[in-house]
Amino acid sequence: MLKPFLTANWRYLAMLNFAVDPKILAPHVPAGTELDFYHGETYLTVVGFLFCVFYGEPYFALPMRSEVEDKDGVVRAKYEWRRGKKWEHLAMSAEGEPRSSAAGSA
Repeated sequence: MLKPFLTANWRYLAMLNFAVDPKILAPHVPAGTELDFYHGETYLTVVGFLFCVFYGEPYFALPMRSEVEDKDGVVRAKYEWRRGKKWEHLAMSAEGEPRSSAAGSA
């Protein structure tokens, strides 16, 4: 059996998706790649998570901090990063038991 190339442990994943005019994104698309569309829209996704395995990918690094609370069936996560002198953040809360996405859902 082959050994896996990469394993990772992502915890407390938070995602924010929103439609963006593809003309705004086009100048930022890396060479050799193209924008993807879903039902005729282009989406930008901001993802926050605790990544518990390091493997040398070329990520853009910024000063970061995070807060995660997982208590009594409620999870709250806040991820912050600093660009220049300004702190930006992504926060989420969820309750109930974790489950997989429904087949065919977005």
